[in-house]
Amino acid sequence: MRSFIFIALLFCSQQLCGQVTARIIDEERGTVIDGAVVTYTVKDKKKVVSTNDSGYVFLVDCKTCIATVYSELFYDLKGVTITEGTVVKLKPITIILDQVVITGQSTQSSMSKSVQKIKIIDAKTIANRAAINLKDLLMTELNIRISTDNILGSSLSIQGIGGQNIKILQDGVPIIGRLDGQLDLSQINLSNIERVEIIEGPMSTIYGTDALGGVINLISKKNIKQNTFNYSNYYETVGTINTNVGFSVKKNRSSLRVDANKNIFNGYSENEDSKLRWMQWKPKNQNNLNTSYSYTLKNISFKLSSQYFNELITSKNVPVVNSVQAYAFDDYFKTIRFNNTLFTDINFGKNRNITLTNSYSVYERMKNRYRRDLLTIQDEMTGNADQDTSKFYLVMARGIYKTSVGKKITIQSGYDINIETGTGDRLENNRQQIQDYAAFTTIDWNITKKLILKPGLRFIYNDRYGAPVIPSFNFKYFLTKNIDIKGSYGRGFRAPTLKELSLFFVDINHNIKGNENLKAEHSDNFNINISFNKTIRKILVGINASGYYNTMKNLIDLGLLDANTQLYTYLNIGNYKTHGFTIENSLKYKRVSFSLGYARMGRQNYEYSYHNLPRYNYTSEINGTIGYYNDKYKWGANLFFKHNGSVPQYVINSDGTTSQSKVIAYNMADLSIQKSFMPKNMITIVAGAKNLFDLRNINIVSSGGAHSGGGSMPIGMGRFYFLSLKFMLQSNAR
Repeated sequence: MRSFIFIALLFCSQQLCGQVTARIIDEERGTVIDGAVVTYTVKDKKKVVSTNDSGYVFLVDCKTCIATVYSELFYDLKGVTITEGTVVKLKPITIILDQVVITGQSTQSSMSKSVQKIKIIDAKTIANRAAINLKDLLMTELNIRISTDNILGSSLSIQGIGGQNIKILQDGVPIIGRLDGQLDLSQINLSNIERVEIIEGPMSTIYGTDALGGVINLISKKNIKQNTFNYSNYYETVGTINTNVGFSVKKNRSSLRVDANKNIFNGYSENEDSKLRWMQWKPKNQNNLNTSYSYTLKNISFKLSSQYFNELITSKNVPVVNSVQAYAFDDYFKTIRFNNTLFTDINFGKNRNITLTNSYSVYERMKNRYRRDLLTIQDEMTGNADQDTSKFYLVMARGIYKTSVGKKITIQSGYDINIETGTGDRLENNRQQIQDYAAFTTIDWNITKKLILKPGLRFIYNDRYGAPVIPSFNFKYFLTKNIDIKGSYGRGFRAPTLKELSLFFVDINHNIKGNENLKAEHSDNFNINISFNKTIRKILVGINASGYYNTMKNLIDLGLLDANTQLYTYLNIGNYKTHGFTIENSLKYKRVSFSLGYARMGRQNYEYSYHNLPRYNYTSEINGTIGYYNDKYKWGANLFFKHNGSVPQYVINSDGTTSQSKVIAYNMADLSIQKSFMPKNMITIVAGAKNLFDLRNINIVSSGGAHSGGGSMPIGMGRFYFLSLKFMLQSNAR
């Protein structure tokens, strides 16, 4: 009886009531198209409907309809006559998608309108790489070198400039907590990150100090249209387990997003016998909690964002065993980072806007040493000299006003306040503070349809250092429809940090004293970029060539203060220069994508003129990716590769002679295979292998007569395999 009623209702709806059903599919792949738009007219009234997850669309009040069918951005518009059971095949079109960028812009804008060269690593690439932290994501990027410290973690350099000169942001807010000038990339979890934007070269005009070498901005995921629940689990055969749970809810004008992540690394050593205690790669336990709440009115929106992170690194040492006792000294390093930010966006009309960012960040690092009795399994804290707790607080306030003058000029003006305070026994007087106040302005001037100019100025007051006016100048010229040229000049300024000035930093591997007599760093940077993008016979072709030149004055680096105690301090080592060029090529045809890049970089030897050394040390990099994705069966594979060329180095010995050494070249490669299941890719499995070349240590080869020698530095844990499971539910928000 129920079946009869259902068939009768279906017959009525489709025949008597004038409703027809059609299906929209991809002509080349044979897959259904979700969200395709069908427009038709009934009794002089225009109606618009769209396909469901299965590609079906229902047209009411007609038996035979003349309609137009399209799917935005990806398919040609098609006019058809639709009757019951019609199958419409849309032909896919190959286009170059214009990505949205935020970093360094007067407002959120498209990549095609950006004057700066901005590299974007999107959510798809993050997923394909199965990257759980920023270190994993950047390992194969050109012009970026990753180095590893067993206690301090992973750090990077861009264009040969690293440490404190690379500013790392999340949604435009600085991530604090550097040790030895470096921010541990493995602490920066990507579970709530939508994409990463990278600008190479100084961005001091917009972002102030610490932005001499470049800016990395992590853009958080946003919840706009749907309620979601997501769960993921990630496992590596070297002992990493990463679990993430999150949800987002939207109701009327409010939305809430929460992501909780736990990462456990059990430690790793090449020597299996040593795994009972000492490990080359120290065990880590990390916890992340990210929340954001947004409320939107007609002309104003608010977003309150919080990020909490804690980490515990355990460093168990080799035991001392004799006929009387057995004991070992163990070190524990705990890090806590907590940030709260209020974003306010106010619109005064089409061409006027104010954005306010007010942030309060706390960073705390504790080091404790215990003597463990291996017979009684009891721990006893050692003397106060072995213990340390340091806290740093950053108050940041930034306001930007954007307005347009006519159709060709956009002006961005703002203020930027940063007040950093440090407390701890290893800081002079147990408390230090440094304040930085700035006003800045930039102008986007569309002189013609082909030429855009962007000059900028930043005025700085630093309570410890006299700061110069910081100028910048960018231009973009559209040579043809498919070729554009970008150029830039930027001056950089960086005042020494509280840690460089005052912190006495000691752990198992480091003994560093601050230097109150440091001078501020200054830099000048020149960049030129030519890009070509065109679709040739359905193949997306991209060619990007760029060159750069950096010069820095009063560069701050570590120098040996006392050879007996191996005490180091920060010194102004003089001038430093880097230059180089990069060529990147990409091809995309239907399901296959391919990229290949080459970079050549020269770094200046500090004392080349005094010791008959080559002026520059040169190194090369090559990277490439191969990707394939089958829409019909929802599976794909990706290979990521990078060759890091050898890095020559020269050391000035105590007797005035020189020794040459080099870090030998090495290769990194990762492979991933992913498969999605169920509608809307509800379940996704990613599996693969990382460090395919089984890299563990990099050899350092040195020569120089009596000073010959060598060594190695850790770079990887050998080849390992991973498996990731992701589950997501989505529902329409109210």
